[in-house]
Amino acid sequence: MPRSPRRPAGRYRPRPSTRASPPCGRPTTKGTPCRLRATETGACRYHATPAERERVAELHRERRDALARRDAQLVQTVKIIMMGILSLVVAAIAWSIWRAWQHDAIEAACKAPRSQRAAAVKEADLEKIPVIGDPISSPWPGNEYIPKSNATDKWILIAYNQRRKYLGEASEVILQHQACFNWSDRSQAQQVLDTPETVAWVDMPSGTGCADGWPSSSIGKQGACSHHGGVVHDIYAVLHF
Repeated sequence: MPRSPRRPAGRYRPRPSTRASPPCGRPTTKGTPCRLRATETGACRYHATPAERERVAELHRERRDALARRDAQLVQTVKIIMMGILSLVVAAIAWSIWRAWQHDAIEAACKAPRSQRAAAVKEADLEKIPVIGDPISSPWPGNEYIPKSNATDKWILIAYNQRRKYLGEASEVILQHQACFNWSDRSQAQQVLDTPETVAWVDMPSGTGCADGWPSSSIGKQGACSHHGGVVHDIYAVLHF
């Protein structure tokens, strides 16, 4: 009879053997071999000796203890994992609370310096310097040029000195409390402190203030150039330090 083809490996799950245990085989009272199925002792339940039964019982106890130890180790591992997760959660919550407290503390400590800086900048913004080459106007917003028809060299000199004074005070507050301000504010503050504190003299525009070159006695009154093409715009004084 031809053999059936063997199943390829990996296509099925091997099943446990269902073959019955062999018979006991030990002699009965009649002298015939026992036909009862043998147990783990090697004999049936009637013909097994006390020593064989004790050996099997000891084997069962060892298996039970091994399973108990495995279960206890598994429980311990789960406890360790859960404690680790709980520790991470507690650490994250504590870190968040600490960060919030630190932020509130910084905000409370920085309230006064920021108010001082804002007040000094506000005072500086009231001083308008009518020159394009103002080296301290660019870091701070709100600078508007005064019309050149109203400009005088004395006014420009005083305006620059006052503006530099107030911006210098704001910059010193920033650099003394660097934790309260960002990198951009600190950089601008250092830039302000690097500028000269006073102006030596102011070079005013020439008297030629009309579009066609007509000389004007003022820096640019519109009426003086009404018949000469209007006033030439964007001509400002030059500061000399």
